[in-house]
Amino acid sequence: MGNEVRIFISHYPDQDRDIATFLKNWIESQTSECTIKVFLSSSGSIPPGSFYQSEIHNALIAANLTISLLSSEAAKRPWMIFEIGFELGRNCKVLPILCRQAKIDDIPTPLNTLQLIKAEDASAFKEGLAGLFEYVKPEGEAVERLRTKLNEKASIKCQDDDDNSWSDELDHNEWSHNRKGFEELQEAVK
Repeated sequence: MGNEVRIFISHYPDQDRDIATFLKNWIESQTSECTIKVFLSSSGSIPPGSFYQSEIHNALIAANLTISLLSSEAAKRPWMIFEIGFELGRNCKVLPILCRQAKIDDIPTPLNTLQLIKAEDASAFKEGLAGLFEYVKPEGEAVERLRTKLNEKASIKCQDDDDNSWSDELDHNEWSHNRKGFEELQEAVK
């Protein structure tokens, strides 16, 4: 194993930014024998003033491993399909994880032809992440915390323009989404 490992997290920012950020922080907090660099387009991996598409393209080319977070909505997004296809085309290891309680039936072809990792099944989840565990060595309940987080229901929070109040469930430990952008509410990874 080399001195540095680059991991690309493919996700749908409008829905799964909180999970992707949690995963990035989780990976970076684990014990490793090498330097791990995680690229997450929605969370500071792209420097201000950079060409967004070029940065994503360069990160895809540099990745040793790509983790794709596939919720029912994410799997239908053109960029998700592009990123997964790009990585598979260059023989990069791809770990497609079903998250937000997505089922295999929710995932369209050709993505549903991949061996998908299901967060709802603890032993299958651990087995499916073997590719990641080549680089990081989680201890204690760390894998179970990750599995639980990935299996949470989607909870997009939208601000109502008329009364300026929040609709749906508002969980202050998660990301909030309004039509003006995202605001991080800080989540500690233990």
